[in-house]
Amino acid sequence: MFRKIAFLVFSAVIGLSASCGNEPESIDDVADSEIRRLPPETFADLPQNIHDVGESGIRRLPPEAFADLPQNIVRHLQAGGYTIPQTYEGLSPHNVIHGQFSSEERIDWAVLCSKDEKSSIMIFWGGSEEDISEIAKGSVRNSLQGIGGEEMGYSRRITVVGKEYILEHYQRYGGPEPPPITHAGIDNAFLGKASVVHYFHNGKWLRLTGAD
Repeated sequence: MFRKIAFLVFSAVIGLSASCGNEPESIDDVADSEIRRLPPETFADLPQNIHDVGESGIRRLPPEAFADLPQNIVRHLQAGGYTIPQTYEGLSPHNVIHGQFSSEERIDWAVLCSKDEKSSIMIFWGGSEEDISEIAKGSVRNSLQGIGGEEMGYSRRITVVGKEYILEHYQRYGGPEPPPITHAGIDNAFLGKASVVHYFHNGKWLRLTGAD
C-alpha cells in the first residue's frame, strides 16, 4: 500500500501535458539507457559554461556538450536559452536520451530541459525541432534533496526503458495497468526515491509505475 501511495504522490507532483499524432505500433531494439559512472574530472574538457551552476547550485550543461544530439535540436535549445541539468552523482553527461517512443519506424529524442528555474522533458519526434511534445513540467528546486550535511543535490534523471522493465515494475508494485507495450518509455526518476514511466499510447502520455 505504501508503495502505491508513493507512486501516486510522485505522479501528481511531476504532472504532464503533451500531444503527438502518431500511434505506437511495435517494438524494436530499445536504446541502451545505461549511464556510466565517471569521476568529476571527466567534465573538464567540456565547454567552460558547464560550471555555470546558477544560484540554486545545480550543475547545468549547454546543449552543445552532447556530441550525439542532432545539431538541429542543439540549435533549437540554444535559441530558447535551455540548459540540461545534471544530477549530483559523478556521471558522464546525461538527461539526453533517444529511443522509439511512439513507433518502430523512427528514433525520437528526449531532453530534460531547464530554463528560469523550471524544467520539463521535451520530446523531439523523429528528431524534428518542428514536432515537439513537452511533459513533466515543474520547478527545478523540487528536484533537490539533501546529500550530506547542508549540501543539496539535483536528483532528476531520465532514461529509456522497455517492455520488460515496465511490466516487471507493474507486477511488483501495482499501479495503473499498462496498455500493450509496443515501444519504449521514458523513466523519470527522483534518485533514491521513486520514478514514473511516461508511455505514449493512443495520442496521450500515460503515467505508469516505475521504481519504488
